[in-house]
Amino acid sequence: MFCIPIMVLKYLQSIYVDGLISGVDIRRFTDNFSIQAKAQATVASVIMAVNTSILAIPGLGSQLATKVLCSVSFILSIYCIIGCTMAQQFSSRIRSLDFAVYYLQGKMINLVILASIPSFLYLASLSFSILGFLTGIFTIDFGLDLSAKIGCGLALIVGASLTIPLVIASVGPGLI
Repeated sequence: MFCIPIMVLKYLQSIYVDGLISGVDIRRFTDNFSIQAKAQATVASVIMAVNTSILAIPGLGSQLATKVLCSVSFILSIYCIIGCTMAQQFSSRIRSLDFAVYYLQGKMINLVILASIPSFLYLASLSFSILGFLTGIFTIDFGLDLSAKIGCGLALIVGASLTIPLVIASVGPGLI
């Protein structure tokens, strides 16, 4: 999950060599990026459905840890869907060579981070969902309390902080 920015950086460095950029390579990058975003948004919606069903199973979804993990996963799935939608908008804008050159000249690290956010949210949501299910199986019954609310609140903050840069970047260059 934490290797995604490195993979994106290596791919972008193969596109942008010695200050030269190929329109064909940018189109291939944006097509791949858009396809990944669509697939991740689809899987995130499935993860949301799975989290809902885990929480609805009597006995399984009643443990505190399961509630927290599945709720965090649910929130991250929502942000993943929003992030993937913004990433598709961003990828359509980056097809313009001027826009691509803007990000590849001196702002490549911003582009790497922006391109990694949907994958990170998707994998984090999936991880929390799996952990929530396993925790529900292996823990005892607890009720939802303040710590669960704090965990969900932190998930909201993290998801928003990872989605906002994509929203800003999809609006136009120069904001990030």
